[in-house]
Amino acid sequence: MKKNVGTFDATMRIMWGLLGLSWGISRMVRYPSRTTPFLVSIISAMKVAEGVTRWCPMLQMFGLTTIEKAIDIKSKIKKASVKQIIYPTE
Repeated sequence: MKKNVGTFDATMRIMWGLLGLSWGISRMVRYPSRTTPFLVSIISAMKVAEGVTRWCPMLQMFGLTTIEKAIDIKSKIKKASVKQIIYPTE
């Protein structure tokens, strides 16, 4: 599994996944016969797992990635002079 989820995206998936998971569990305790909290808990647990592993099957299926290209930015900064960074010509 090659990573295809960026740092910010992974953080958001973990945060919102834990929020949905806590909501679903609290609703299952109050209303055990309803299925909606169970489904929300399952989906939220999947989002937390995607954030932790930094791999999303939907992104891979469509050939997308949310990983930032930090290596390219660092190499461009090293090659460029200070004047080019402040006043870009392009």
